Amino acid sequence: MTPKELRDKANEFLNPLGYSVHSSSGDQRTLTYTNDKENSAAIRVFLDNQNEPKMKIYGVGFFFIEVTTSSIQFNHPRLSKYLHVINRTLELMMEEFQ
Repeated sequence: MTPKELRDKANEFLNPLGYSVHSSSGDQRTLTYTNDKENSAAIRVFLDNQNEPKMKIYGVGFFFIEVTTSSIQFNHPRLSKYLHVINRTLELMMEEFQ
């Protein structure tokens, strides 16, 4: 997969979920998608060494505590569930530190 194909497929998959490109690496092999919702997880989409698309979901909570997945398959069928778990974890973290 090329970096352009990665961007096109990621946009097709993530834009309907409310995510858009926030930043990209200089070679366009890594794209970070964010959601406008406050305290929402971000999604990093990237090409591995074999040019296979992968993704990581992560969120940063209070005191910069990070919650993240390992590398998972691009367009993972349980992405919505993973997003929900990480977003809920971030919410609980923020509630604890208020």
